[in-house]
Amino acid sequence: MQKYKKILISFLSILILLVFLVSCQSSEVSSITIKGYQANFTVGDTFNYDGLLVEATTSDGNQNVSDLVEIDSSQVDMSKPGVYAVVVKYQNIEKPYYITVEAMPNEQRLKSLAVDTTNAKTTYLVGEKFTSENLAVIATYQNSNDTPDTVKYLTDLADFTIIIRDKNNNNAPETFTSIGEYTVFVTQGTIRASYVVNVVENYVDISSAISMVDSNKGQVARGTAYNKITSEEDYAYKNISVIYEFGTNLVSLEYGNNYECYSLNDGIVSGYKVDKTSNVKENLTDLDENNLEGVKYTLGFGSINYYGAENFLKGLYSLAINNSNYDFKESVINSTNDDGSISYIYNFSFSILEERKASLEYYLHQIEVTFRLDSTGILSSLIVESSTYVVNNRRTDFMIYPLGEANSQAFYDPNRVLPGNNYPSDFPVITSDYQISDCMARLKQTAKPYASYYYQITQIYGERNATSLY
Repeated sequence: MQKYKKILISFLSILILLVFLVSCQSSEVSSITIKGYQANFTVGDTFNYDGLLVEATTSDGNQNVSDLVEIDSSQVDMSKPGVYAVVVKYQNIEKPYYITVEAMPNEQRLKSLAVDTTNAKTTYLVGEKFTSENLAVIATYQNSNDTPDTVKYLTDLADFTIIIRDKNNNNAPETFTSIGEYTVFVTQGTIRASYVVNVVENYVDISSAISMVDSNKGQVARGTAYNKITSEEDYAYKNISVIYEFGTNLVSLEYGNNYECYSLNDGIVSGYKVDKTSNVKENLTDLDENNLEGVKYTLGFGSINYYGAENFLKGLYSLAINNSNYDFKESVINSTNDDGSISYIYNFSFSILEERKASLEYYLHQIEVTFRLDSTGILSSLIVESSTYVVNNRRTDFMIYPLGEANSQAFYDPNRVLPGNNYPSDFPVITSDYQISDCMARLKQTAKPYASYYYQITQIYGERNATSLY
């Protein structure tokens, strides 16, 4: 009897187990729910699914099966930004969740510096203290991700170190104690840029110097002007030498095979021209007193057209300061003459943008003027260099400028210059704190060289003893 009782108990146990197994099979998993996982990572992080909670939904309710699931992260690439799927598997159910791998923060490293001295002081008197006021730098930063370099125009130089050195590369004090040329370095770490300042004993400013030249122009008795023109065009007058003399109401000009003479009698200017080869004399018409001031100088683009070196210089300076909205610069240095006397060499430069509407072309004229003023205030030499660059289609490089009247203030208003797809590859994005001058400086690198003009006028002042050769 005891034997049969044990067999019955075993049978009942098996029956209960079978009922339990059938009951379990009847509560199949219909879905799974995923939550609690980390959804955002940064490039370089290690992927993990810490905190992942997976619940299986069955007929008997929800069950936490987080420890029973399989995780497939084979699609995840932590080395580059993107959105990736992570697949969770439980029994016969597969369900993805998504993570985002973000780029590293845009850390910037200084790559290069350039100095903008357009508005900075570059000429000092002995005893003056150096100032960085109005000095700016163009800083190019290399980004840590794949975005293009960042270019910033900075007028706050608090993060930069300024070092001044003399011509022997010795550190110089901020207060200049002797005349000469000094180099100013603007540095940050191992990156530096520099510019030159001149310390002089005494000088008049460039505007006063030009006024002095203009008032003394009648004292010039003889001079020689060289006008050298080179370009893609085959000009017939590539090299012209002009010798001119002044007398009382009389001026004579000699250039190449030609000789011209002008005279003033009773307020009327008369003149003639002689071909020295054929000795043919031709009377000139439509003359005025300008003809008594010497040779007529014309700059390549026609905006400057003056008789006499002094008037030419005065006209250039007037044009320069009226176009100073982007890149006018000026400086002065001491110069010792052969006799030991001191003269002053002045320099100014500027650009003019010329629009030729008929041909839809823009011409950028970059002009540099250097002149020497002797101790008596007379112009002793003048050098004018003009280089012209052309862009043939306004829809390419020049689309960075709004259409408008060339050289008008509105035309160069930085607030009207908007970023777009037409920027040349080496142009930075223009913002309100980035100057048009920086963009104009880069234009020279992309535009096509067209022509270069070079004028050199050397004058000797003395007695006014010119006479007619014919």
